[in-house]
Amino acid sequence: MKTKITVTLFFLCCTHLMFAQTKFSHAESLIKIGTDISFLSSDLNAQKIPLTGIHIGISPTIPLGHSTYFKPEIAFSMKGGRLNYQSTFGYFEGDVSYKINYFEFPMVFGIRPKTHFAIEFGPYTAIKAGGSFSFQGNFASGYANFDRKDIHDFDFGIVAGIKIGPFGILYYHGLQEIAATTASRAFLGNSTNHSIQICLQRRWFRKFKTEN
Repeated sequence: MKTKITVTLFFLCCTHLMFAQTKFSHAESLIKIGTDISFLSSDLNAQKIPLTGIHIGISPTIPLGHSTYFKPEIAFSMKGGRLNYQSTFGYFEGDVSYKINYFEFPMVFGIRPKTHFAIEFGPYTAIKAGGSFSFQGNFASGYANFDRKDIHDFDFGIVAGIKIGPFGILYYHGLQEIAATTASRAFLGNSTNHSIQICLQRRWFRKFKTEN
């Protein structure tokens, strides 16, 4: 819990400092919408199969220099993945699709070597907004919501990708294990979130000026 609070406060402080100490001109507020192709990475004896979800966010692009910028974001994303457990798994044989929703807070920095091309990278944090799973096995099938304690409330990791005109392709690499209890770890192991985001970014408001 202390780690979660510390990391969250760090991100909030960084965002505040970026806005309060620097005079920004010609900042653009963008709305992002796209697709998340998500999968789980783990050491389990199971086949990892991607799932597709949606990603919606708001991200002001704030120039830092002639070819650099800072882009904090508030977003809702649907992540997870599908695991196909083999007969040697022990607990269950069949498919389980895990769907976990998050409110994400990427803090992306961009380098724009050309007018319509940019390289973006930075850290992200996320807060769980609920999740569910559906299963199809040899002897049973069904659907259920995760118990609140089964999944960690907090996720974090790194993000990197490129932006070409209004289109962006980003890779989110989670560093926080998803499972939080013995029961959930039996099926998820040390799984972490990974996703490829393909999105369209459109200007929401006209350019504005922000001063401290």
